[in-house]
Amino acid sequence: MNKKWEQRKKIDNEQVENISNKLGLPIISTQLLVARGLNTEDEINEFLDTSLDKLDDPFKLNDMQKAIDRIELALDNNEKMIIYGDYDSDGLTSTSIMKEAIEIIGGEVDTYIPDRFSDGYGPNIEAYQKIIDQGYNLIITVDNGVSGFEAIEYANQHDVDVIVTDHHSLPEQLPNAIAIVHPQITNHEYSFKYLSGAGVAFKVASALLQEIPVDLLDLAAIGTISDVVELSGENRVIVANGLKQIQTGSRTGLKTLFKTAKLDITKTDEDTIGFQVAPRLNALGRVKNANIGVELLTAQDEMVAKEIAKDVEETNLLRRQYSDEVYNDAKNQLSQKNDDFQILYGDEWNEGVLGIVAGRIADETNRPTVVLSRIDEVYKGSGRAPSGFNLFEAMNNHRDLFDSFGGHAQACGVSVKSSCIEEFVSAMQVEIQKQDFDSTKDQICHYDLSIDVKDINFKLLDDINILAPFGEGNPKPIFKSNNVEITDAQSIGSDKTHLKGKIQQKKSNVDFIAFGFSQAFSTMSDIPLYDTYYQIGVNEWRGKKTLQLMINDIQSDLLSSKFIDWRNREFDINQLESDVTLVFFNKRYYDLFVRKNNNQAYLWNSPEIKNIKKMLIFDRPHDIEKFKKLVEIQNADVIYIQFYSQLRYSYELVPDKKEMHDALKYFLTHKSILEEDYQMISEYLHININNLKFYINVFFELGFVKIENGVVTPLGIDKSKEVENSVFYQKRLKRNEVGSLLVNATYQDLLAWIEKQ
Repeated sequence: MNKKWEQRKKIDNEQVENISNKLGLPIISTQLLVARGLNTEDEINEFLDTSLDKLDDPFKLNDMQKAIDRIELALDNNEKMIIYGDYDSDGLTSTSIMKEAIEIIGGEVDTYIPDRFSDGYGPNIEAYQKIIDQGYNLIITVDNGVSGFEAIEYANQHDVDVIVTDHHSLPEQLPNAIAIVHPQITNHEYSFKYLSGAGVAFKVASALLQEIPVDLLDLAAIGTISDVVELSGENRVIVANGLKQIQTGSRTGLKTLFKTAKLDITKTDEDTIGFQVAPRLNALGRVKNANIGVELLTAQDEMVAKEIAKDVEETNLLRRQYSDEVYNDAKNQLSQKNDDFQILYGDEWNEGVLGIVAGRIADETNRPTVVLSRIDEVYKGSGRAPSGFNLFEAMNNHRDLFDSFGGHAQACGVSVKSSCIEEFVSAMQVEIQKQDFDSTKDQICHYDLSIDVKDINFKLLDDINILAPFGEGNPKPIFKSNNVEITDAQSIGSDKTHLKGKIQQKKSNVDFIAFGFSQAFSTMSDIPLYDTYYQIGVNEWRGKKTLQLMINDIQSDLLSSKFIDWRNREFDINQLESDVTLVFFNKRYYDLFVRKNNNQAYLWNSPEIKNIKKMLIFDRPHDIEKFKKLVEIQNADVIYIQFYSQLRYSYELVPDKKEMHDALKYFLTHKSILEEDYQMISEYLHININNLKFYINVFFELGFVKIENGVVTPLGIDKSKEVENSVFYQKRLKRNEVGSLLVNATYQDLLAWIEKQ
């Protein structure tokens, strides 16, 4: 799979500068905001404001008043209540929020977290039957329930009320619950549709407590981040303030979990939650019953929390072990197939990790992947698909093959009998063709801005973080640096699959880490320069902080793979490959070469140039425009640049007006100067001897002096003649330009200049 990178949005620099000045924002922050479609001062101020007063009135949500009235009635009548949650991080935090909110106002409530292996996802009649048999009068769902029509009907038939609080897609027919609190039901004034399950529970808690429960923001933030909902509007406010609440370390269970996992709670950010905390909570439901997650999050006793946190850590390690085992088995199976739609299955693979494995393989192969575990005669599992393929549509067209099925475009869950598995495999290959999905096509990715390595510093990171917290809808910025070297590269990790090193541009370098890039980079290691795409972060080791780039992609720089630098290499015709054609700017060099050698050779402006696939540019032009033209008209795959010249003087000697004035004054006041006097004059005037000779030629061309038989005689100044108009002077400037850009420039600078032409 190749990634094709495009800039997220072309930036209008004048617009950025105006907004930056008016709002007092750094330029880089403003550029990133504009790239995200925020084009006015009001839009930017609205986005950056994460104060709690931005949270909307919870009673604007559908059925909120009904839900609060029913909970309060249950409290007044001392009814038996239970919260029916879910086994993922969003479900566990939702359950904990609702539980604590009811307990704050003096109520008692129990919790029920479905078992992934026996209950499945969401409400089911068997689970409701157990709950009702235990005498509960009110069931409050969190992070589920909107699709639980049959289970809720069962509860109604047994005179048990159900309050649904959910955020998942609305079905065609809503359940007959006593209240459905859901942000996508739009017949009320509440306009923000993207709350997580924890976000909805937090709004119920706010309504129940008649104030914003700041102490519950930490849980709401974890649920919001882990469920990867859009991080705008109220979600952004919840996460920004929830992260601050986590950092206080005031929640016993979280503080203990962080300590057990060796995480610094005071430095918690969205990455800490997304990559460290949420996976640990999710691991509970993948390996065992996740109810201990609620016990941990609501724990008051530190010793109890410590024991649960230890259990969570062990469970997470077990989840990794199961994931690796299933992944390795699935990969071995994959090596024996070449299907465009990948269906992999094994006997009694752990069901809890199948989605993780499917996602991992789909990412690696850019192909839709379903991973199934067979228990008896039924295969159950999960599927994941890359962008560009609609997994739900493909499988929904064959719903009759499945015992159960549900999901969306990029993810699904499925159960299928073993007798239907072969038909399932065949049907999905047809669906690939129907959707015209090609896994080999370039994947379109977006970066925000191009920057130089020298500009990467802690101030830049601070300016970027003005836009935090980052997440869905507000992605962490990706930067591009062109024409960089990769130095100190080494493979790391237990299986040596990751890469670390430095990216270097001129004299500036920054550390990087690139997960999963070790093998790919080994095939590119002979390329001199690269284009890199990365996010900027911080690595802390033994109290010392350093910047570290998290590499998203490393691509060979197209120009560096085409233009091969031979400028400091001695020319040897015998070392040239037979299919390399020489190109000359100087006809004298060309004629000399053709007389002595049989290799193909052309002058730079020959019509045949367009047909050369491998060329070596032997000499340097006197005029940079000739080189530009050659670059424009050629179609070569590889161009070796030699830029040979017999000229010995340095191109760095640029004409100096003061030197010219001093030299002219000297020659006009001295008669009959001989060539052997030049060295003495050079030392007397402190002018380089080569420059002095150049000035004499300019004076001669303009008629200020005459030269006969090597003797320089003054004639006087013609004020109508300007030095800049001298042909000799102009030629020298052009040669200087050639020297500066083609000969003396670093390889990186030369490629950067070519890229701009």
